[in-house]
Amino acid sequence: MATEFLRRLRAAPKNRALWEEMYRTLRPIVYRTAYRLLHGEVALAEDVTQEAFLRFLQYGKLSTLESDDHLLAYLRQTTRHLCWDRLRQASRTISLGSPEGVQALEQTVVDSEEVDQLSWDIEHLAGSLSDEEQRLLRELITNTSLNEIAEALGITYGAAAVRIHRLRGKLHSAINGL
Repeated sequence: MATEFLRRLRAAPKNRALWEEMYRTLRPIVYRTAYRLLHGEVALAEDVTQEAFLRFLQYGKLSTLESDDHLLAYLRQTTRHLCWDRLRQASRTISLGSPEGVQALEQTVVDSEEVDQLSWDIEHLAGSLSDEEQRLLRELITNTSLNEIAEALGITYGAAAVRIHRLRGKLHSAINGL
């Protein structure tokens, strides 16, 4: 990002104009994340975007964030969780054989841009990972099967499963530390 919001906000935390500038700058990125995850529901995406920023104002701590990229990753992850909550609340049981079921399955496919942005967020949040762990993470993000991961790393299926389990625990701890 061109500006250093965190540095400026830490220096003047009550500067309303600076908070508004941050919102105007980051809002389009956060909105795009919500819009894609909510399958083009404009009004709902706007609501979720505002709620993500409100949650940051209520619960986010400037001292725990490392950079503007970390701030954006925090906002986007909050947005993802809010979207998933909204989708879960709106879900209803349908037959997968029905036209509605087929349409629902098609809508759950995540587009490649969202996967790219999610992988960028995870890699930035997981800066403490070793090169091997980062490679394993990239394989998981691209939905590579466990058999293919084991083969690519030259290890057994069981060893790959253990490494993935440990990596998930490490990432879970890093995300909870936000």
